[in-house]
Amino acid sequence: MVKYLFTVTLILVTVACGTSPGMPPQSCIKPGDLVVDVYAINYLQSGQTVNNPRAGSVPSVLPRYVRLMRPIQVAARDNDVFVLDPTNGYVFRINMAMQNFTPLVAARGQGPRGLYVDHARFLYIVDDGRRLIDIYRPDGQLERSLGQNAGLVTPIDVLAPSRLGEIVVADQATNSLLFFNRLGEVTRVIGDQADRRSPFRSVIALAEGPAGIYVLDSRARAVHIISFTGQVRGRVALPDIPNAVSLAIDRRGRIFIADQHNNDVFMLDEKAGNWLTLNMEKAGFRVQRITDLWSDENDFLYVVDSSAATVTALRVPSTCP
Repeated sequence: MVKYLFTVTLILVTVACGTSPGMPPQSCIKPGDLVVDVYAINYLQSGQTVNNPRAGSVPSVLPRYVRLMRPIQVAARDNDVFVLDPTNGYVFRINMAMQNFTPLVAARGQGPRGLYVDHARFLYIVDDGRRLIDIYRPDGQLERSLGQNAGLVTPIDVLAPSRLGEIVVADQATNSLLFFNRLGEVTRVIGDQADRRSPFRSVIALAEGPAGIYVLDSRARAVHIISFTGQVRGRVALPDIPNAVSLAIDRRGRIFIADQHNNDVFMLDEKAGNWLTLNMEKAGFRVQRITDLWSDENDFLYVVDSSAATVTALRVPSTCP
């Protein structure tokens, strides 16, 4: 498998948190915790021009320098970071420990958009053009496609939590969650495809966390929490976020929401119950267009900026007791 060296810039910055208008007063953050590690991933360097046997519809010969062009989705497990860049035509795998970069999967289909990686390193890619979920093995080979004859209209996101044992697909058109078993059969539905009315008004994104499955609902201005057994456990009200596009949940259950209108990241303080704003510009870098968030086991929050063609990994400090 061909590997590329990638350029990672390590920056020590101060991330400031503040509240948005109409939000409760912010919690304090210890001054010593304001310094966080930030990795900016934007282009890769190879020692030579190489042939790529999985090129698909993109050129089989890659240039010496491979720059991210329009990353839109990110997922991560341990030291591996996966970036979906449909303009380049690949899902790239970045190993932070070995510092190598692999074009793992050719972004096939008409509209790749959602991305998920499970603990076994199987990769799930939502293709809303084909109305399917493509599942790839860790070596980048296609395992199978999911969703044929399932009634998917506009699949937008996918999860496969190990605690659940099923694959969950969010359909934006029907505001539904469809649960698939490992054979590809729909076992249950939460939403308009079910017999009762959907608890969601506008499903935007999914994330997994300590309490179960978290559903970002922009029209209801809420994050719904679904248990791993499929029961609706409750919801968390959002502050005034003009264009919420993604969410991530860290190991402590903190909720992060990306706002594409102002390119802010909001965080729900797990101790005080207040919404804080991560001031990205004051931290030393300007975000142009946020498209995705992901929180991994190492407490990194990944922020995808498609316009700046950069994926930034940062650590968010804890608030004061």
